[in-house]
Formats: sequence, structure tokens, C-alpha cells
Amino acid sequence: MNKEQKNWLIIGVVVIIVLIVFYMIAGSSPQEETIKIGAILPLTGIASIHGQNERQGIDLAVKEINEAGGINGKPIEIIYEDDQTNPAKSLISYNKLIDVNGVEVVIGGTWDILANAIIPESEKKQVVILSPSALPDTLEQESPYFFSMHSPVAVNQEVFEKFIIDNAIERVGIIVVNNPWGLAHLDTFKKAIENTDATVVEERILQSFDNNDISTDLSILKDLDVDSIFVTINFNDMALFGKKRIELGIGSKILAHSNFASSIEAGRLSIELSEGVTIFRFSEPSQEFIEKFSLEYGKTPEIYSDIAYDTVYVIKNAIEKYGYSSDGIIRGLREVDLSGTSGQIYFGNNNYPANKQPVLEIISNGEFVVLE
Repeated sequence: MNKEQKNWLIIGVVVIIVLIVFYMIAGSSPQEETIKIGAILPLTGIASIHGQNERQGIDLAVKEINEAGGINGKPIEIIYEDDQTNPAKSLISYNKLIDVNGVEVVIGGTWDILANAIIPESEKKQVVILSPSALPDTLEQESPYFFSMHSPVAVNQEVFEKFIIDNAIERVGIIVVNNPWGLAHLDTFKKAIENTDATVVEERILQSFDNNDISTDLSILKDLDVDSIFVTINFNDMALFGKKRIELGIGSKILAHSNFASSIEAGRLSIELSEGVTIFRFSEPSQEFIEKFSLEYGKTPEIYSDIAYDTVYVIKNAIEKYGYSSDGIIRGLREVDLSGTSGQIYFGNNNYPANKQPVLEIISNGEFVVLE
């Protein structure tokens, strides 16, 4: 072998080595095979029923999207984190999903206490969060990276005014729990009352999240001879409220949060003893969603399932338009105008839609009757 042949041999070996190294590096580079979406839900703890409802909505949407070819040809992979209804755990989970799993979008912040824990961190991490259930006017601060998928408490003001006018209410007593959710309702109650001829006679603000002894509060409102009691409190307190109003012989007209209906549906409160109570709640999911959810799970959807389902589709639409990045997803959210299962989803200049509409129902002859 002459010198020239040796040189060509050396060059050939070098080229082969370079090619081998190139393909080794290329082969070892992470190639994302799925679209990863983080989900921080209270799968255990006091809010677990809501977290489980949200998970079922998410899973149904993911199943449909993946069966139809995924997002830009890639299937969705949901990485679930259980925050155990613990704000500190929510924060840990958010950072883990970003720093370890590398997600560019997170579904989470089921209650205001859980959302409020992670909103400040979203400013630092700059990774978008969409909450199916944290009402916008229960949040302590705004962030360009945090979107609520639910209408605010404030949309109820018009139906509260209707209740006052239709029932010729003049003197109102209010009972709410002392947290952002309860205080948002207090604010909306008072704005509605101010727009009518009624007057707030007494505000009773319960200091514990639940399991308060509200007998004293009800006795005070009875002694003040109020025409109506507006009430937004939690699970056990609402059941106790329903029983005590009967025991104390309170004849005031009641305007109660849908937790009152939930107490009846859970068997903690008798519907027969709830005659005449008016309940305010948000609009039901579309009939199409009810049918497909029932087919999938063998039961009708419960609160937040439809919004969680819509959340996945909103993310899908944003990624298809502008790619898998937080900035791209935010850009897509600003353009979304989706007829969802929870209502029309359009953010405009807000970080929340007006998809859920307020509904009034009265308990009449042992049934929930919608008031027009």
C-alpha cells in the first residue's frame, strides 16, 4: 500500500468514525414521541371528588383526541400529580412537572387555595396553567400564564337581583365562609342588593372552612326578622343549615349555593324539608357530553368534568396553531372561540371565559324546578 492509499484509508476511517459519532449523538437526542401535559389535581383529600371528576373529563378528551390521531400526529400523554388538596403539594407538583417532566402546559388549581399557591410560581417558570374550576374572582393575583376555564362568581349578580325583585325582598341576612370563594359571593350578593331596594341587615362570616356551629348565626338572623337569607357555605355546614332552619322555625326565603342541592343529593338533607328553598348553580353540560360521558363511565357527569374535558381541547387547538410551547399555547388561547361542552369559550382580553351561565332553581313538591 503506497502513501496515497494510506492517506485515503485514514480519511475513510475518520469519515466513518465521524458518521458513527454523529448517528450516536442523533440517536441519543431526546425525540419526544408524545405531547406531555401536566395535571395537578386533588385526587385525595377534601376536594378529591372534584379532582376525580376533572380527571374523568380529561381522560375522556384524551381518549377521543388520541383515537383521532393526537395533536399533529402525536398522542397526548397526561402526567398526573396528586396535590392531596394541599397548597404546598400543589407548588411542589408544579415545579416537578416543569423541571423533571419538561411539560409546557399544566392543568390544575382545582380550588382557589390550590390555584393561589401556584400562580406566583407561574410568573417565575413562565409555564401556562389552565384551571377547570378556580373561579376568577377568587384568585388573589393575576398572571399572564394562569387561565381559568370557568365563569366568575360575578355572573350570578343578575339572577340574584331577579330573586330579590321577584320575591319583594327588603331585609337580607348573609352567611358566607371566610375564604376567597365565600368572600367573592359576599361581594356579588352585596352588589346585587345595592342595585335593588333591599338592604343588608347582617353579615355572618364563618371562620372555619367547614363544620361550624351555625345555630347562633341563624338565631341572630331570625331575631333580626330578615326577609331572606343568602348563604354560601361548605358541605357539612350547608346540611346543618338546612336542618337548623327547620328546627328554629325560620320562615325567611332562602337563596342558597348549589352545595345545598349537593347535600340533598348526597342524602345528608331531606328534600321534603327543603320546600321553597331557591338554589343558584351554574349551567349543565351539553346533552352531547352527558351522553358520551355516561356511555364511557356508566354515570352522568358531575361538577367540573365538562370543563376539564374542554380544557384539553382548548390546549389541543392552541398547540396545533402555534406549537408546543407555553408562549405558543398562550397565543392560541387568545384566539380561541370554541363552542365547548361547558358553553362558549372565548377569553378576549380576560384570562377566563363566560362559559357557565347562572341558573336559579326552586325546590317545589320534592323536585328541583328551574326558574325562568
